[in-house]
Amino acid sequence: MDCVVSAINGPDSAIVGAQSRLLEAAAAAGAPRFIPSDFSIDYRGIRPRSNRNLLLRRDFAQRLDATKIRATSILNGGFTDMLSGHGPWPPPCPN
Repeated sequence: MDCVVSAINGPDSAIVGAQSRLLEAAAAAGAPRFIPSDFSIDYRGIRPRSNRNLLLRRDFAQRLDATKIRATSILNGGFTDMLSGHGPWPPPCPN
């Protein structure tokens, strides 16, 4: 095994809790790299407490940084399906 990739999503119990258990298992198995479920915008520069979902990713990143496993985050921005009007923001104003 070269890497463990997490695709866990959900509330705190998933992003921090379940993903932490996956990280512990990866460390116990000797995985050299862990890719957390950070498929999102870059959460590292946001104000603390300004976005709950991104805060969960930041909280998990602190746990990951405390291990010997190297981490790679994939900060790809918002998924394109969010641009079709189903995103968590108000619809655009009509012209």
